Amino acid sequence: MRLKKIYMLLTSIFSLLTIYEVIIYILGKSNYFGLFYLILNLFIVFLMFMVSVNIKKGNTMIRISKNAIIVVLGIFCSFVLKLILSKVFGYVDESNAYISNIFISLKVVKPIIYLMLGILSYLEYKNMKI
Repeated sequence: MRLKKIYMLLTSIFSLLTIYEVIIYILGKSNYFGLFYLILNLFIVFLMFMVSVNIKKGNTMIRISKNAIIVVLGIFCSFVLKLILSKVFGYVDESNAYISNIFISLKVVKPIIYLMLGILSYLEYKNMKI
């Protein structure tokens, strides 16, 4: 039961941060980074919701694999996506303004959530009986 509460708390925090980022995106000028970033974040929210709702002992491997996908996509969104899009599109003025508005969410809070999900997955894997 504690595991479900932890997953629900992380999902709630992540969802609130994503809603904040969507509001900032809507109020600002549109940019390619924000669009791709928010699409990937909505997919991550969907996966986190699926993980937090489906807490059963038999689904541990599925939960661990979804957490691994979340962590990889999250690190990609937070640290790699800007580098790729700036080279592909070449225009980053509005993207830099958007990134500066969501900097704490993008570079601090969400990576901590990804780290916590990785730690939870590792602990679940260590406690799993094969």
